[in-house]
Amino acid sequence: ADQVVVMYEGTVVQVGTPIELFERPKHIFVGHFIGSPGMNILPVSVQNDKVMFEGNEIQVTADSTTLTNSTTNNHSLDKLEIGIRPEFIRFNKENETGGIPVDIIKVSDLGKYRIIETKHKDHLIRVVVYEDNEIPTENPHINFNQEKTWLYSNSWIIG
Repeated sequence: ADQVVVMYEGTVVQVGTPIELFERPKHIFVGHFIGSPGMNILPVSVQNDKVMFEGNEIQVTADSTTLTNSTTNNHSLDKLEIGIRPEFIRFNKENETGGIPVDIIKVSDLGKYRIIETKHKDHLIRVVVYEDNEIPTENPHINFNQEKTWLYSNSWIIG
C-alpha cells in the first residue's frame, strides 16, 4: 500500500506510508501494531530537562527546549513513555562503558536475526540482533539509537 490508515478505538491515529508508520509512530498503538516484535514502550520521567528511565538518562528525539516548552505552556507531560523498536537497540561492545544494564532472559533464533528478551528491573526490553553480531555473555548493557527513540505523552508523540 502507498498509504496506510491506522485506527485505534474508532479514531484515526496515523496515516502514512508503511515506512513512516514503522520508523515514526505518532501513537503508541501504531508502534505495537506495525512491526514484529512491536515497539518497546518504557515509562520515563523528566528531571532537569533530561528524560530518565529507572535512573538512566535516555537521549530522545525531543530536545530539552521541547520538554521545557511543553511543561511551561500549560501542556503537562502526563504518562510519559519512550518508544524504541527492537531493531534500534544495540548491546555494548566489549570494554564499552555506559548504557542500561540488563539481564538476558530469552534468545529466539530466527535465522538471519535473533530476538533477545532482556530485562531491566521489572521492564522487558526486546532487542533484535543480526546473525553476524555477538550477544554479550557477561554484564550486558544496551543503548538506544537517539534518532529512533521517541517520547510520548498520554500515548501521543512529542516533538
